[in-house]
Amino acid sequence: AKAAANVAAIAQEAAPSGVPSPTAAPSLTPSESVAEFTSDFESGAAADGWTTSTFSVLAGSTGSSSTGPQAASSGSYYMYAETSSPNNPYAVFEMYQEFDGAVSTVDFDYHMYGATMGTAEVQGSADGLSYTTLWTKTADQGNAWSSAAVDASGGSYTWLRFKYTSGASYTGDFALDHVVVGTLVSTSVRAALPS
Repeated sequence: AKAAANVAAIAQEAAPSGVPSPTAAPSLTPSESVAEFTSDFESGAAADGWTTSTFSVLAGSTGSSSTGPQAASSGSYYMYAETSSPNNPYAVFEMYQEFDGAVSTVDFDYHMYGATMGTAEVQGSADGLSYTTLWTKTADQGNAWSSAAVDASGGSYTWLRFKYTSGASYTGDFALDHVVVGTLVSTSVRAALPS
């Protein structure tokens, strides 16, 4: 409604002088565009709109040997799940955010190196309560950053959650960086008025 009012106001401002304004509101046709939100975590998760009490922001390597990255994939900082005691076995780490439009794509870098890696998931939700898993990865993926591209266009997900469940021991640090979320934003365009 707000976008429709803005379109109508712009249309009236653009009308040449001497042309009467229509008495009824213009006919509007909805369309969609994609907005992208990028999180590199240079100022932490909250600065990018994410909520978490379990993931931590870090620059450099994690404190444990034989697990975790040595540096961020983008910039200096990344988010990670520290799986040293008491965060194993099977501790759950979550980071989530609500978006203004339906999530259509999620691209991100992840690091899953260690003998006791757990399970990483990307999940979508329409209400922030009930989540559907859109992507999952389990076990050691090697000592390198990997990239994932997730198509979330099959649902009306306005909530996005990254979830990691730790493995059996401390060599299961999971890291996340350079998250790019594409959302469908409803816009309105002015339909042609009958002549």
